[in-house]
Amino acid sequence: MKGRIFYLIGTILSLSFFTHSIYAEEIKIGALVSISGSISSSGQESKAALDIASNDINDYLRSIGSEEQVELIIFDTKASPDVALAKLKELADQGIKIVIGPMTSSEVEKCKSFADKNGIILISQSSTAPTLAIPNDNVFRLVPDDEQQAEVVARLMEKDEIRFIIPFWRDDLWGNNLVSATKSQFTAIGGKVGKDVKYDVKTTDFSSKLKELNSEVEKAIKMYGNNGVGVYLISLNEVSDIFKEAQKYDALSKVKWYGSDGTALADVLVEDKDVAAFAQKVRFINPLYSGDITEARFRVAERVKAKLGRKPDSYAYAAYDALWIATTSIIMTGNTNDIKALKTAINKTANTYYGVTGWTALNEAGDRDNGNYSFWAVEKINGAFKWDNIAKFVYDPALEGIVIYLK
Repeated sequence: MKGRIFYLIGTILSLSFFTHSIYAEEIKIGALVSISGSISSSGQESKAALDIASNDINDYLRSIGSEEQVELIIFDTKASPDVALAKLKELADQGIKIVIGPMTSSEVEKCKSFADKNGIILISQSSTAPTLAIPNDNVFRLVPDDEQQAEVVARLMEKDEIRFIIPFWRDDLWGNNLVSATKSQFTAIGGKVGKDVKYDVKTTDFSSKLKELNSEVEKAIKMYGNNGVGVYLISLNEVSDIFKEAQKYDALSKVKWYGSDGTALADVLVEDKDVAAFAQKVRFINPLYSGDITEARFRVAERVKAKLGRKPDSYAYAAYDALWIATTSIIMTGNTNDIKALKTAINKTANTYYGVTGWTALNEAGDRDNGNYSFWAVEKINGAFKWDNIAKFVYDPALEGIVIYLK
């Protein structure tokens, strides 16, 4: 399969080389990545994958005799919308027309107007807010929007016989979109939703919010029992502070907790033993888009692990694919100033490309069409706390998706 994949891309690039060799030899592409901040683990993995993709692309271009080479310019956004916009403007000043990222939906929302007005294309590897699923704009996303993650989580709760959930989440675009979608999916299958408990993104002391959450959980337990109640948490790296405080409350330790892609595989949940022990105790399960990872054909995980000491999340794989799609699209058009042609090329390339994440076909909003999800939980393995893939959600149009526990 790998040979076929690169034959397809190679044919495009080779033909484009002969057609567009008059253009600049340097292909400048930007990247806005959250290397530090609230999703630093995921951002570092995306940066490593982008560096690997850049090397792979340049090796390939040299192998076919092309003098063109990708120059990747990466900025750290610190997961801050304001920083992301400032860095996007810096990339624009350098004449860059395609940018991989930003990673969070709040950052994409902040950058979207500037990108649309200034003819810049954003290809995010991890933004999922449904309100950003807008046809014909300049934003592409190589993951499905959160309507699908919401369905996945609701199906898992149903399988676990959870009847009542209390949502607890960060008050931002992504959190608000995801909790709304999940509540809708959960109630559609007969579940009940309790009082909302949300917190400001700048919160550092969670004691008052967790006291409020504990009170709501105590009420729910009286009605549905420990096994029928779940806490649905949507957070980022602040999950560590939340769990440090949550373990002080008896009721919060008696029910299952469900998370999101924002906390799946987060380092902060396995680095502190007390935090990890609480995550294991409440069976904190987190969904993560997994696509159809073809790792054996690309060795991205192996090479990221060599750089960082850990395997990447699926968003790093999507970043790797995004750079291939962006480069191919630029070479196909030969003119980064023709944004309409570039957008057409991105759509056509994505709809025929089979990369690390499998087929990258996009829907009418420019987002990943469909895909599978994996579920991750913290487990103690050989004396150490680690993330473990315990279940999966398999997308099948005929079955409308099924949850399968692996252990």
